[in-house]
Amino acid sequence: MRHAVLSIAALLSVLAPLASTSVPPSGADLDALGPRTGAVDLAAYRVVRYVAPYRGSDSQGDGSRTRPWATVRYALTRANATSERRWAVLVAAGTYRTVALPLRPYVDLFGGFSAPGWERDLQRFRTVLDAAGRDRLLIGANHARLDGFVLRGGRSRTPGGALLCDRTSPTLTNNTFVNNGTRTPTGYLQGVLHQIGTEGGAVACLNYAAPRIQGNIFVGNTTEVGGGGAIGLRSQSVRPREEIPPPIIAENLFIGNRTGIADTDPDRKKQGRSSNGAAISLSNALADIEGNVFVQNRAGGNSDAGGIYCEYESSPRIARNTFVGNSAEDDGGAIYSMKLSEPHIVENLFSGHRGGATVRLSKDGRARIERNVFFANPAGGVGCGNSWMLLAENTLVHNGAVGIFYSNRATDYLKPSTVRGNLVRGHTTAQVTAETPDLVQEGNRIEPPSPGRTRTPGPELRIRRVPIEAARHDPLTGTTLLRLAASPAGVGAQRPGPQIGGDDLRGIVARLGERFGLVRARHGGEWVVFGDLRGDGPFIPTVELLDLELPGGPRAR
Repeated sequence: MRHAVLSIAALLSVLAPLASTSVPPSGADLDALGPRTGAVDLAAYRVVRYVAPYRGSDSQGDGSRTRPWATVRYALTRANATSERRWAVLVAAGTYRTVALPLRPYVDLFGGFSAPGWERDLQRFRTVLDAAGRDRLLIGANHARLDGFVLRGGRSRTPGGALLCDRTSPTLTNNTFVNNGTRTPTGYLQGVLHQIGTEGGAVACLNYAAPRIQGNIFVGNTTEVGGGGAIGLRSQSVRPREEIPPPIIAENLFIGNRTGIADTDPDRKKQGRSSNGAAISLSNALADIEGNVFVQNRAGGNSDAGGIYCEYESSPRIARNTFVGNSAEDDGGAIYSMKLSEPHIVENLFSGHRGGATVRLSKDGRARIERNVFFANPAGGVGCGNSWMLLAENTLVHNGAVGIFYSNRATDYLKPSTVRGNLVRGHTTAQVTAETPDLVQEGNRIEPPSPGRTRTPGPELRIRRVPIEAARHDPLTGTTLLRLAASPAGVGAQRPGPQIGGDDLRGIVARLGERFGLVRARHGGEWVVFGDLRGDGPFIPTVELLDLELPGGPRAR
């Protein structure tokens, strides 16, 4: 396939100001996602220092604008910050070799600057922290901030491939975590089920760490054996929200993160199950997970949850996120809950998932699942086995397996599960399967496929096929730039005829074979899509747009 001419970064910068044509009823706000360049309020700091790798000197500089230091490490060693004397360190573009560097309380690091002009632009002046595979990059600190960096190449045999937060809660904003990972833990016993691996391919939050993680990109981070391909959260027990505020994970992009990449021995592959939560794993942990996008994350090692995994009383709020094309080798293509966890899953969008159900509850799992949209999921909709759920006011349509599955043969002590006020339509096998009679069903609208028969109004799935002549994948942003092919039907904006909308494509699910992505933006005949949507081989692929239209209202996007 030929490469497109316009770079993805350039196209994103052109399209950033565009607004969506409708307010999404479910899912994330695409305009709020990922890193963005913001001005630093220097008046809020008592001390401001500067770092530039090519113009600065640790031995001859003084950290001023005109005589900057050369390394971030030296700047942090010089910081004598306190709550009354907070520091800002502005870091110019360049690559900084960084290994196990402790952040400092009351010191905020800001990347993305030019030198000597100190203009800020995160795309033009990339500030890279690179561990080159030697160790993790950073160790967290309270009252510290990291803003505007690319963090790559972190590798650790203990939790946190790029950053370890152990009882510390820094603020992480506008960063890109790419190609970091954790290694198989020392003493790991091959062939033994459900061990604690090395979690947090990018960030590990241990022992009630509660960072704010907002507006970042997590792409291509991994665990060899362990949960949380991007973020792993673990404590010894759950503490109430009123006692310890939970971590905030908001407005981030999670693309192509993976767990269990070393658990591939064909003789032992099905014996691991220690690598759950391809994007986020929680064990004895709370979190507010809101307004994020999860695309093409994958849980390996026969583990669960291509998106978010919850165990041992982990009860996060999972709200207004968009989940597209994630997968698990076992259960829960998007979300999995077990062992008395009770996530509140509200107003999310789910499409394109593979595994045992898109949202799966088992082994005493619980969940409140309300006002979500599920469509075009090969894994089906919601599965609840020996667990409890409240499934209320959701839309489950045109999924590839059962819309709702329920069975309870081992947990009579749980209160009855309730399915109330849902629309369940058009599934290829069954709309609702209840293997035991204790499921309470109230006020649902359940409609099997009925070709040729008039149905009551409801969401319809429209599939449009669009030929593509070129695709270019950017591993730094996790996006694919697609160039539409000119066609006799006029689809490619170069010939007259019916057109494929304009900005109305933003947030539409795109499918190429078994790969699902999410359209970020369009400019003329080129699209930016979250996920890897390159074709295989020299042929010109056709991308399908899966457009779920809601009657009398906006699209589900």
